[in-house]
Amino acid sequence: MSQRLLNAAQATTSAPALVFSTGTITAVSGANLVDGETFTVTTHRGVKVTFEFDSNSSVTTGNVAITFAGGDTNATVATAIAAAISAQTNLNLSSAAVGATVTNTARFSGPDFSAALTETVANGTFAVTDVTGGTYAGFPLQGNGVGTAGYYLKPFDAGALVISGAGTGALTFQGIVWVYSALADAWLPNGISATIADRGKLNDGTTITGTTTLLHTQLIYGLSAYDRIALQITTLTGTGMTVNAYLIPRYQS
Repeated sequence: MSQRLLNAAQATTSAPALVFSTGTITAVSGANLVDGETFTVTTHRGVKVTFEFDSNSSVTTGNVAITFAGGDTNATVATAIAAAISAQTNLNLSSAAVGATVTNTARFSGPDFSAALTETVANGTFAVTDVTGGTYAGFPLQGNGVGTAGYYLKPFDAGALVISGAGTGALTFQGIVWVYSALADAWLPNGISATIADRGKLNDGTTITGTTTLLHTQLIYGLSAYDRIALQITTLTGTGMTVNAYLIPRYQS
């Protein structure tokens, strides 16, 4: 079974990007907070932390204190909120304050990470939004299955990448194969060329050409170490030129 990486593409595409789930908290000034009010963050994995606004040095057992004073501005409170969330490493959130707005960003990309926020602050300006919206680029290298010795193996490690194009006159095409590692949470070019700009390029960096049609096939290896794949177009010329790309896996015996 093949996987279609490009479907009648007619324009240069960008390199795959990491998109992280985000959410916000709108802080209020210390004068608009009441000692003991809280907000709670619960991640998709069930990690739950309740943060308590504290002005009398007394906090409910198990809650994380966010110290404030009546004279604090909303920006000061926002900074304290961001610091408190970032310090809770088990939440896997990075928080930053700009003015009264705290932005909470997942430390791992993609849609799998999310966090729900609830609050008990009486002042209506204080507001929270859930941490959502992360996305994956590219296409999954599907089929994890339980292997030996507790490891997980993909059903294929190598595959044939087939490029086909059609247009009018002289055609040229070049692209970069990108692979995503969930372990590193990074997109990497699928190649080891000493010239960094050529890493992952098709045909060892030599432009693929044709007249009215073009066809190119090459093997790619090491797929079992990665979780997703994408093909970036870097060169595409020719009148009415369209390109399709397919990954055809070589299954392990």
